[in-house]
Amino acid sequence: MLPVEGNWIGLYGNDNEAPSIFYKLNIKHGGTIEELNASGQVKGEGTWELKANSFKAHYQWKAPHSTFFTLSARFDLNSNKLVGTWDSTTIHRMEASGKR
Repeated sequence: MLPVEGNWIGLYGNDNEAPSIFYKLNIKHGGTIEELNASGQVKGEGTWELKANSFKAHYQWKAPHSTFFTLSARFDLNSNKLVGTWDSTTIHRMEASGKR
């Protein structure tokens, strides 16, 4: 199991807004990622990769929305955080803390 695998809870903000909107990710073994709603139901899925401390993921929300997202973040093993951007057509700043 890689240190980045597991459930991550965080916040995102639109453009230059401070992150304040809830989101949850399930980073799974084998390169699969899920975005979960507050109830833990899967609302989107795709793939991820980690090279050194550079984390990248691409996933799509389920229908009817079907929006594609790209997540680029720095993984900090010491603080157990992902910090970066999450975007579809708008760049969102994001920060998440992991649970291993």
